[in-house]
Amino acid sequence: MRIRHLLIFFYVTCALLFYTHCTHLKAAPFPAAGAESEDFIPQDWTLLYSVTGDLNADGRDDLVLVVDGPAANENETSQRVVLILEKSVDGYVLAARSHTTAYCRECGGVFGDPSNPPDIQNGVLTISNYGGSAWRWGVSYSIRKQQGNYTLIGYTSSAFHAASEECTETEVDFNLSTGRVRLSRQTGRQGNCRDIEKWINRPIPAPYLLKNETDWKLPSESDYPDFFNAE
Repeated sequence: MRIRHLLIFFYVTCALLFYTHCTHLKAAPFPAAGAESEDFIPQDWTLLYSVTGDLNADGRDDLVLVVDGPAANENETSQRVVLILEKSVDGYVLAARSHTTAYCRECGGVFGDPSNPPDIQNGVLTISNYGGSAWRWGVSYSIRKQQGNYTLIGYTSSAFHAASEECTETEVDFNLSTGRVRLSRQTGRQGNCRDIEKWINRPIPAPYLLKNETDWKLPSESDYPDFFNAE
């Protein structure tokens, strides 16, 4: 299977999984404010990850939770939500949440749960996922508060075959601050891989706000067949 076909399948599958449960995710009973992190975890939900760091440049540590909830029915995946909690005088306020950037525990294939612990560095929240089987894939999102809104500023997707004797690694890296996309692929055989890169300008008509995440149009290998299918 060509990598391009693999990624098309992956993106379509994930999009369908997220779409089928997005409506009831938005109705999940997360409070607007709470004294402690436990106050934001509904009954029958569990805490997967918790990280701290200053996200709104006020000198205080904010809190990011990744929480898991039960599937609404047997035909849907389990729910996974990222909660961004800003520090307040009385505890925390729910500043933003994401229903699509931390992938569900069933979304990783035979590799298992794909979601990695979030990371906060210099005010930027990075959420990454990694999964697959022989074919491995990775997807990461970088989010920063800008002009009062949590906004996607970086997106990277990659893939490779873990058992291939050929060099198969590919990557699409989208810098939303500059509108530049870096495409990369490898040729050759293991031990003698050669990296090929190309830079593309991609228009950004409006900021990619986290609250509008279901409307994001992100680049993939299928957008650049001439580059990734070249021999």
